[in-house]
Amino acid sequence: MHKETLALRLRQIYIAAGRADTAVSVILFGIRYAEVITASGIRPRELARLAEIPESYASELQKGIRLSRYVTVRA
Repeated sequence: MHKETLALRLRQIYIAAGRADTAVSVILFGIRYAEVITASGIRPRELARLAEIPESYASELQKGIRLSRYVTVRA
């Protein structure tokens, strides 16, 4: 998957999330796409910048990537 496609999906999730669920949605994105993010070699901060979301969400992406080793998405 290209970086641009990944960034577009992240932006869509960010926009669709309710204000209270934005951080959780970004973490969930990190869990779901952890392998793709890692394989592409893109850093979370760069991905946030490409997605045109606040770079502070890079830490939430990193949490999701780390959590992906321990959790699975049910729905």
